[in-house]
Amino acid sequence: MRRTLLPALLLATGCVAPVKLALQLECDPDDMSMWPPLDEDVVSPVGALAPFDLEVDDYAGPASSVYGKSPEIVAVPDMFGIDVLLQDYGDGAPAKLVRIERDQERFEVTQILDVDGLDRVMGLAVDDDGYRYVATGVAEDASQSESPGLGEYRDDVVHIDKIDRDGKVLYTVDLDRAREATGTGPELVMSPMIAGSSRMVWGGGKLEILHAINTDWDASIGQRHQKALSTVLDAATGDVTRTASIWVSHSFDQRLYYDGTGFIEMHLGDAYPRQIVMARVEPDSSAYPIMNNKGTTGDNNTYSRLGGLAIVPAEEDPDFGYLAVFSTESTTDLTGGGPKNVGLVRVRRDFETTDPTSGDHIDPDMPDELVSAVDGTDYTNRLKWLTAYTTESGLQAERTQIVSVGCGRYVVLWEEWDLAGTYYGTQGLLLDTQGDVLVEAREVTQLHIPRGDDPFEFDNSAAWISANKETGALYVNRVHADLSFTQDAIE
Repeated sequence: MRRTLLPALLLATGCVAPVKLALQLECDPDDMSMWPPLDEDVVSPVGALAPFDLEVDDYAGPASSVYGKSPEIVAVPDMFGIDVLLQDYGDGAPAKLVRIERDQERFEVTQILDVDGLDRVMGLAVDDDGYRYVATGVAEDASQSESPGLGEYRDDVVHIDKIDRDGKVLYTVDLDRAREATGTGPELVMSPMIAGSSRMVWGGGKLEILHAINTDWDASIGQRHQKALSTVLDAATGDVTRTASIWVSHSFDQRLYYDGTGFIEMHLGDAYPRQIVMARVEPDSSAYPIMNNKGTTGDNNTYSRLGGLAIVPAEEDPDFGYLAVFSTESTTDLTGGGPKNVGLVRVRRDFETTDPTSGDHIDPDMPDELVSAVDGTDYTNRLKWLTAYTTESGLQAERTQIVSVGCGRYVVLWEEWDLAGTYYGTQGLLLDTQGDVLVEAREVTQLHIPRGDDPFEFDNSAAWISANKETGALYVNRVHADLSFTQDAIE
């Protein structure tokens, strides 16, 4: 099945970009003639698949206190197709690694592998040679248990498998034991993804995995705290080379990127710090605030949602290398329940050379301000509002995302909900590298966008993989630079 929503306004930039990868086209978002309609009777190409269904299984909206979401369908594109790691809720292996390729007419599944891993999907990365790195974790909640104790490293908490194109497992890293083997006494890997999420990225011969965990037992309160944990590995050998990055506690959502130089993390914190932050993992790992979350230190309601980063190539902008988006309540009211709006911040390419407390990492020409009171102290946030929802409108933004679609253009997506918790549809707009709006906001689809998985660039579009729970069918969903939407079944 293929669905198309035609745009109300077509983009005409005259931009023609060089083909960087075989999966990318010239920057002509209106030319979709190569995509014929597919059959309506679509069933799972993966056999008896029981996948996660965005339209059924994840209806978390404004009232939800669960900010992060564990991955379900993780997709990594390359020059020949898309690798997908997905959680399977049927019998047998809990995860499948699926290879999707396409000819001139359709997407096809060319490989299906059962992943001999642990309970839950945690991440997928692919290196330049086509090796896949699959992370899975145990399903546990140790927050109310004193076991394991301090320094009690365990087997089979998180596994990372390196898999070649033929499906052969080249190594398996038992992460808690591999961290122990560094001899540095690192934090335990405990309750992976609890009250948060997980991401894994390959870059420059290294692999990083970032995910939520429980901390050691705190006898003073009779429970464990929550934070995020990062591990960097040598991708060739699986050896652990780094066991920590920035401290964010609690960290209720996480993002991870490789920008060509190193790994970049994003976190949503409610206490230490009570901010949305980003950081370069090596060598310093200082936290740079993107947004101060109003309220009281440790209040689980941050009034904000983590969005994501788009990496801006140096040839497009030599000074500002990142576009960060998020949604946050645009009022100073600490009772909560106000409208969340989509905010944008431009961040300096060399942000790690500035003082994290100075605010110099943020573009001083951001046109808007939001004053956030944190523990009674006012902080002025510089940003650009991309939406203007009000209490009177009864609407707000959730699940904000940003994806490069080539030619210095970036699609921003978010879900529109009312304050009572009803979903109205998914909105989108198009930005340039300066953060100026090229195509105004409009509804792009009535389908949900992922909360636990990141959209990705594909054919100059923002794409994500979804599934039908009843039939097991898989789909490639794409929002193009003109904000038209297509959905193609995977056969």
